[in-house]
Amino acid sequence: GAAARGPEFEIGRTAAAYLALERRYSAYTVRNYRRAFEDFVMWRRRTPGAAGAGRELDGLTTRVMRDFVIEAQRRY
Repeated sequence: GAAARGPEFEIGRTAAAYLALERRYSAYTVRNYRRAFEDFVMWRRRTPGAAGAGRELDGLTTRVMRDFVIEAQRRY
């Protein structure tokens, strides 16, 4: 959203533009990918003890991503 600021969000915006322009995904699909990415970044910012927690995407592992998916599934 409008509050999504920081270099990690620029990566998400770049990826969304790629999906829309190069892959020709629908606007709704691009929106959903963008929101999921923003949710992931915000989760990392607010989850103490998460591997690689913080603003940077360095140190991102499959375990971190799996932890996010498990937690996100609990919310819905």
